[in-house]
Amino acid sequence: MLAWTGAVRSADLREEFAISPQQASIDLRGFAQETPGITYDEGRKCWVRDQAFDPSAAGDLEEFLSRYPSMRHRLGFEELILPWQSASASIVQTLMASRLGRIPALIEYQSITSDMPTKRVVCPHTFVVDHLIMRFRAYCRKAAAFRDFRVSRVRSASLINDQGWVDGAADREWFEFVEVRIAPHPDLTPSQAMITMDEIGLPVFGGTVRIRKAILLYLLDGLGLLEAVQAGHGRPDKFARYVCENPGELMLFLPKRA
Repeated sequence: MLAWTGAVRSADLREEFAISPQQASIDLRGFAQETPGITYDEGRKCWVRDQAFDPSAAGDLEEFLSRYPSMRHRLGFEELILPWQSASASIVQTLMASRLGRIPALIEYQSITSDMPTKRVVCPHTFVVDHLIMRFRAYCRKAAAFRDFRVSRVRSASLINDQGWVDGAADREWFEFVEVRIAPHPDLTPSQAMITMDEIGLPVFGGTVRIRKAILLYLLDGLGLLEAVQAGHGRPDKFARYVCENPGELMLFLPKRA
């Protein structure tokens, strides 16, 4: 609270920890005595930080808003609601039970390339949320390999006990990493390049992102680089913001273009 808003009140502690006003005041005074850079503002009736304050664990903005949900209203945050790919709660529960209990799941899966759902026995090991899509990574007996599945395309799911469990520790692509070299698109102006690269936390001249091989495809897709890398040149059209500088190294880990 103090790191993000610059101030903390007794009421903030009472709301967070369900303690009495007296206990909140005692705790804040004790914290201020042990922590440099905190003083009491008589006019605002709160404790405030100054330049000497150095938080040890501020977290990121999303963590802060999750911990203090009332701050969304107080700070004027508006969340854009986009259509989330729907998934049955019972299906998600079955997949989670499969993962936690190490019991294979029999699913009916509707692939985009198939007219009818197909039955597959899967052993999930990780759930991945990518923007509006929830996926799970699992060993698929039909493919005899680890594959990604969209939860929204699972039509039914049930636990089965007559087949062995394949542990996610055998998923090499999940535990192996690859480096993606990203640079600003050359058609951007210097100021555009600086802003664009700053948005993804990389230097203006370009940088490297280290990512699991299994989810490389989704990173490239999110950055608008997937088709360019699959084509082998790594440079999208002039309306793109980024280019990939090592497409040849990455093509090996991506599905072939149709």
